[in-house]
Amino acid sequence: MNSHPTPGFEDMCVLQAKHRDDKYSGSYEQVAKTIKLFVSPHHRHSSLIQFFKMIVMNTRLQNGDAHLKNFGLLYDSVEEIRLSPAYDVVSTTCYIKHDIAALTLMGSKKWWGKKYLIDFGVNACELSLKQANQAYDECIAALKNTANLVESRLSQEMHEDKIAVLSHLLERMRSDD
Repeated sequence: MNSHPTPGFEDMCVLQAKHRDDKYSGSYEQVAKTIKLFVSPHHRHSSLIQFFKMIVMNTRLQNGDAHLKNFGLLYDSVEEIRLSPAYDVVSTTCYIKHDIAALTLMGSKKWWGKKYLIDFGVNACELSLKQANQAYDECIAALKNTANLVESRLSQEMHEDKIAVLSHLLERMRSDD
């Protein structure tokens, strides 16, 4: 028998008192504020670093479906609230060529580059410039590392649709924007 009960979970729509149909209305800055408001103090900094990395990855992969219901908090008790791991991450521009970000960042639903993402990390996630750059670089290294696996898989693929998806992912993973 499992002695550890399953943690509770609330998504950002619930935490921001929004209806599920409003999952595309809001900003990543508001999500960061929600994390700061609800996450336990001893998990706050690590949750904000984790959230920043999620935004970097969603932006780099161009996930236009990173809406309020795709971020949430896990809790074991009032003293143990933390950001949940990333889930439902997809490169939507693979299927919707000119897709845009699900929520605003700096007032716009666009795919921001490194400088603006670092600014977001510093200003909204309360990271130092060094921490934001280090977290960003970790994301880029992970993408480039994973790109090698995707390239290996691509070289063996025969199905045209799968080749298109894998090629798009490879391009996003190796992109320098």
